[in-house]
Order: sequence, then structure tokens, then C-alpha cells
Amino acid sequence: MQKKTFDLAIKKHLDYGGGHLKDFGDYGILVRQNDKIARLKNLYKKSENLNESVEDTWMDINVYAILALMYRKGFKFE
Repeated sequence: MQKKTFDLAIKKHLDYGGGHLKDFGDYGILVRQNDKIARLKNLYKKSENLNESVEDTWMDINVYAILALMYRKGFKFE
């Protein structure tokens, strides 16, 4: 599970680039994570999941937590 999470974090970082982290820092990550929490709450209310599974959303929340910790430890997002 950790390898899958790490691979997803790297993939998302490559997709988004580092600009969003340089612009808004860990506060921006918090906002994005809050978006995922809102989605998760909505997924639990619905009987069918249209675009993303509950498991995928939990994984994304985990990835944002990892990115925030990396940012706070001084990792340079390019």
C-alpha cells in the first residue's frame, strides 16, 4: 500500500508540477485536501460512485498529507 501511495504522489506531482506548491505552500495543500474530504463525504452519501471511488479519494488524502510533510521538511518542488 505504501508503494502504491508513493507512486501516486509522484505521478500527481509530475501531472501538476511544483508551481502550485511554490505559490501557496502547505496551506494550498490543505485547501486541496479539504476538497478531497468534501468529495469523500459526498461519496459516502451516494449509492453509486460516478468518477472516483472511496478508496481512490482516501489515497488522494494520504498523498496530500505526504506532500505537505515533504514541503514542511524543505523538499524543493520544481
